[in-house]
Amino acid sequence: MTISTCISAMSYVLLKVFLNPGIVQNLMILLCIVTAIFNIIMTIIVTRYFELRKGARVNI
Repeated sequence: MTISTCISAMSYVLLKVFLNPGIVQNLMILLCIVTAIFNIIMTIIVTRYFELRKGARVNI
């Protein structure tokens, strides 16, 4: 969750720096924000309902 939030924050900063202000920049920033929120929600759901608090392991 932390890595995903950092990547979304970095993409937000890069969009603000390199894209000209306008509708495309606003849509891309909205996409970054929605993606970050979705990643946080999915992390909370997966750790709570699939009991991955102890760590995810694959047993073969």
